[in-house]
Order: sequence, then structure tokens, then C-alpha cells
Amino acid sequence: MKVLFISRKYPPSVGGMERLSSCLIEGVRPYIDSAAIVWGGTQLALPLFMGFAALKAVWLLRFGDYDLLHTGDPVMAPLGWLLGKLTGIPVVVTVHGKDVTFASSLYQRVIPGWILPRLAKIICISHSTMRACVQRGISPTICEVVLPGVDASRTHTGREEARSWLWRRLGIVPNGSEIVLLTVGRLVPRKGVTWFVEQVVPRLDAGVPVHYVVIGDGPDGARLRALADQVDGSSTIHVLGGVSQVDKQRAFAAADLFIMPNVRVPGDMEGFGLVATESTAYGLPVLASDLEGIRDAVLDGQTGRLLPPEHADAWVFELRRLFRSPSELGELRLSTAKAAAEAWSWDAMARRYVEVFAEVIADWAGARA
Repeated sequence: MKVLFISRKYPPSVGGMERLSSCLIEGVRPYIDSAAIVWGGTQLALPLFMGFAALKAVWLLRFGDYDLLHTGDPVMAPLGWLLGKLTGIPVVVTVHGKDVTFASSLYQRVIPGWILPRLAKIICISHSTMRACVQRGISPTICEVVLPGVDASRTHTGREEARSWLWRRLGIVPNGSEIVLLTVGRLVPRKGVTWFVEQVVPRLDAGVPVHYVVIGDGPDGARLRALADQVDGSSTIHVLGGVSQVDKQRAFAAADLFIMPNVRVPGDMEGFGLVATESTAYGLPVLASDLEGIRDAVLDGQTGRLLPPEHADAWVFELRRLFRSPSELGELRLSTAKAAAEAWSWDAMARRYVEVFAEVIADWAGARA
């Protein structure tokens, strides 16, 4: 089996779609013969890359004896479809969430409405993403759910060392009773961080110092920083903005709970919530909204808790309960680490992709026989 990938690929330190594409391309190499045409530059130059990718792909597909073409997201799918028509090989695309639901009538007519149904297989990163495809008239028979993985085998910074780093970074002299909540991600409305700061944090009244650490940048960043200065009580908001991969790993190791308070935003969705699974590799339990693809990323009761989205009372109640029960929080950390090691693996994801590729190639050959 020989597969050509066309993808927007960035270093694994970035989030979501780009990290998945990077790890997929690297992960399948032990199992299949493959090559990749990748783009890691600005989105403004993406049209130029598409032209370059088309020319290079035609050359490779003509002389390289490839069996299948994979595109990393639906934006690349029109190019994939055209190349499939020219070469006669099957085309597979991975879809993530917003790239299916993007609120543009033209996009909806062209990509989900016309291009995606004409591909050999659509790999969805969650059941929620697959439902979004089916809701747009795409046949479920060409959809396949393959959940992303996470590297749970890495050696992480020890918890004590990570806590010491965090206190130095925040300029805090700890007394040993602090609770650290952490959110990592792009600060956009659907992430619900401003909602959490407005509706939940002021009501925690934990009786111990609570530090809510937010890592990431985005359109909601300025508003969040303004809100952070207004919070009263025993909770403090720390908006760190973008940090290095090493510091992000330290934050995961230092925190007590990962917070993923997503809210519903029309035309936008959380396809999976890769950062939730990443946090579990550090034994960090997740409190997350019971919403969209997050339901696949959080194993309720094992790697964390799923809570009603935008239900402040439920969030306040669960946080206060865990604050009052350090032993339960410790047990949840242990179960989180164990479940993560068993459930999430980049290698398992890559092997499942290889299986799907093999099935597509066999079906394609059978249909053309």
C-alpha cells in the first residue's frame, strides 16, 4: 500500500487539526509506504500552495504508483477530488468539525454539498462530526469515525517541580492549600472561557485560594483580561497568553483540574477536543461541557466529568464538591492516568487509519474490476 498525503502540517506543539495531521503523517510511516506534500505557512499563501501541490501531486501520482490520496481537511478536498479524477485512485479526507459546519452558504454548497459526497471515504474525528456530515446529506456509508490519540508515554515534568515553576511564573508564595484550574486553547467564543469567568468563578467561594490559569490567545483575549481584573473573592484569574510547548507541559503537570467550559455557537463546533485527551496523559482530570465532539474526548467518570453546557449551578456545585474532597480528586487523577494510557494512543490511531485505507483500496479495486 502506498499513500500520498496533502495536508496543512505544523509542529506537534500547535493544536487541533494541524497537530492531528502532523502525527498522522508520522504515525503511519512504520506501517505503509507514504509521501506527503505539506504546508506550514500563512493561510494567505494557501492558494499558491494549492497550485504547487497540484503540480507536484500529478507528478508523484503519475510516476509513483500510489494506491490512495489523503487530504488533511475539507479545504484541501477539492484538490483531492480533482486529482482522483485525473488519476483514478480513491481519495480520503479527514474532517474535524467546524470545517463541516462553517456558516457560509457557498462553502456549504461546494464542500459538504458537492465535494465530500464524491470522495471514497470521509474520516470523522468524532461521532458528533459524523452526525454533522449526515445532517448535510452525506451518506453514512462513506463516513468512518477514527478518534484522535495522544502521546501518553512521554516523560513529564514531576508534579512538585511543575508546581514550583507555576508559582514562580505567577509570582505567588504558596501556602500548600491552593487549587489550580487550567484551560488551554484558542480564546474564541465557543471555548466558553469568558462565560466561565463571568458565571462560575465568582461563585466558587472555595475556602482555599483558587488560581484559574488560561493559556492561549484569540479574539476573546482582551475581554478575558479585563474580566480577570474584576473578579473578587478567593479566586484569581491568570491569562498567560501563548507559551512554549515545555511550559504548556509544565502547566498540565501542575494543575488540579482541566476546565473545558464550551458553549454553543451557531456555525461553530468542537469537533473533538484534542486538548482534553492531551491533559489526561498527565493524569489531569477534565471538567467539560457535555457537548458535541467533547463527548468522545472525555470518558465520563474515568478521565473527568461531563457537565451541562452553560449551566452555572452545575459547574459551581461540582467544583465545590471536588474542592471539599481531596481524596476523590486524587482518585480521579489516578483513574485519569490509567484510562488515558488505555484509551488514547497516536499509534492506535495511525494503525486504524491504515486499516481504513486498506479497506478503501480493496473496495475501490473491487468496484472497478
